[in-house]
Amino acid sequence: MKIRWVWPALIVLGSQTGAAWADTVGERAIAGYIAPAMQRYAEAAPAMGDALSAYCRGEADRERLDAAFGALAQSWARIEFLRFGPLVEANRYERSFFWPDPRGVTQRQVQAALARQDPALVAPGGLAAASVAVQGIPALELVLYLESGGLASQAPADADDYRCRYGQALTTALAGIGRELAAAWSPGGQVHEEFAHPGPDANLYRDDTEVIAELLKAVSGGLHFARDAKLVPALGATADTARPTRAPLARSGMALPAMAAGVRGAGELFAAAGLAPRFEDVQRWMAASVPQQAARIADALQTVEPPWAAALADAGTRSRLAAAAADLQSLKTMLEGPVAEALGVKVGFNALDGD
Repeated sequence: MKIRWVWPALIVLGSQTGAAWADTVGERAIAGYIAPAMQRYAEAAPAMGDALSAYCRGEADRERLDAAFGALAQSWARIEFLRFGPLVEANRYERSFFWPDPRGVTQRQVQAALARQDPALVAPGGLAAASVAVQGIPALELVLYLESGGLASQAPADADDYRCRYGQALTTALAGIGRELAAAWSPGGQVHEEFAHPGPDANLYRDDTEVIAELLKAVSGGLHFARDAKLVPALGATADTARPTRAPLARSGMALPAMAAGVRGAGELFAAAGLAPRFEDVQRWMAASVPQQAARIADALQTVEPPWAAALADAGTRSRLAAAAADLQSLKTMLEGPVAEALGVKVGFNALDGD
């Protein structure tokens, strides 16, 4: 069965834009969160490439390699839920992070590529013609942390040459995507202008309410994806049915840190948009509550000690993770109910669709 995640659909119920409010929510969201997050991702990929290059030359240790991969994974998590505009164009999302992958396509294809050692794959631009399964961060994680022969398990002096070249090709491709995303959200970039300055004749956003709808869809969808695609399947109903590898980035130990980064980022985006004036006085508490709840959930996820598999087997830790899953569901329900109503939008059906 093919698994397809459907992001929430939002319907604008009516414009509440006033003269003092017009054309500001998008600018705040971009300046306060989106553009800096895209820039951090654009910087994390070449930094990962530098660390990998140094490691393969025997000039860096495992600690630097792990830190660079962790920074890359968390910077991705902070933009992953922004599934609109340039991130979903030109297959940038899939080329960056091909997941969910229930059939293990990435592992099979990456292992086959490593066995073949095809020089065309690691040549400049070679990945662009390849399957998205052999591109992106999950593929890089396998190159670094695959149980048998991952670069991180090899002494720097013994690093496999083809794995090094493949890893460099992956980080180069990711850096290119990062530059494109950062440019698109910078002043003068097409999506920056459309998001920051909606108007009745615009192609994408006619007013601030439609911008708010896009933001709320991203935040709600991100929380849904974190809970229902990542946390709950890995947690399982009991310790015996827990499946650590159902969560992405489990091999590298970044499953929970990345998940926490994404949840925290969703709350920070909501806060950056400065939506408090859109609420009635008696509802304004929700404007502060959303980012506060997201930060609290992220803190709870970050307090779980590695290793991930052991955490899922521990009764006390499982209880904390189950509480985090419940809190994610509660926050999502709040966003799609009272928050959406107060902001003049309606969140449509949001579900895991299978075919």
